[in-house]
Amino acid sequence: MIKHPEIQRKIQAEIDSVVPRDRLPGLDDRPSLSYLEATLYEVERLVSVVPLLVPHCATQDIEVNGFHVRKVTVLMGHAGSCHGDPQVWQRPDEFYPPHFLDENGKFCPKKHGFIPFSILEKAYY
Repeated sequence: MIKHPEIQRKIQAEIDSVVPRDRLPGLDDRPSLSYLEATLYEVERLVSVVPLLVPHCATQDIEVNGFHVRKVTVLMGHAGSCHGDPQVWQRPDEFYPPHFLDENGKFCPKKHGFIPFSILEKAYY
């Protein structure tokens, strides 16, 4: 947060508006802390914890993006290529929490192209 004081101020303002001063934040507050949640997801997008995805094996001959892949070929994805794809992310090379906010400013965790911890959506492969 030291590199992004404006984001830190925005998160603090959100926490201050949701959580009373006489208690600590709790899990019940999460639905009301959209910008904080979006910021945490953006950290996961930029700093891939598992850069090489779980290996998969083709169970039949297939075609992937114009490439013929033979049965039993081991396939490995790279999270960085998904998390930095300019066709998916508005600002792929920037720390930009609004990547995970909808048009109303609500947290939107289901984002095509977001595969933290090597978890793929079925629609992505």
